[in-house]
Amino acid sequence: MKIGDLVRIREWCKDSGKVAIVSGIAPWGGQEIKIQIINQGYKEIWAREANLELVKDVDAISKR
Repeated sequence: MKIGDLVRIREWCKDSGKVAIVSGIAPWGGQEIKIQIINQGYKEIWAREANLELVKDVDAISKR
């Protein structure tokens, strides 16, 4: 993942299914990704990469 990618929070997480934008990657080399959740006023949180799914088809977001 890289900054600017769209991701979806995995189903086992608190905000499951929500779409976010990657806004940062942990500088300490871990698997933590800083994201901004779109439908929560771009609330910024840290998430583990394993808990995020890369959105490949942007059009599929509006169909959900």
